[in-house]
Amino acid sequence: MNLEKNQTSCKIGDTIVISLPPYQSAGADWSIVNYSDNFLKVKSRGVKKSCPIFGGGENTEISFEAIREGRAEIKLGYFKSGANVYTETQDFLVDIEYAHPSKLKSF
Repeated sequence: MNLEKNQTSCKIGDTIVISLPPYQSAGADWSIVNYSDNFLKVKSRGVKKSCPIFGGGENTEISFEAIREGRAEIKLGYFKSGANVYTETQDFLVDIEYAHPSKLKSF
């Protein structure tokens, strides 16, 4: 499940993927400032090559797993290596719903 307009909803067990564009500055990257760890668990963090037609670069992708019902907040910051403050931050909201066992799919 990808976030659109910095707010989304999901069910417990779903994965939320946030993909942020690269900056042209070397030695700078997006990182987690804080998140609602009682509702979310960090699943992975990495980079994904973007299309070279549009300038190339690598998007930072951070994924979280929804682990409890409620409203979760995520704050990500753009941090330049050697700086003591974030030059930009982005906030995200995730409304997590309970997935009733009878509605879960089994394979």
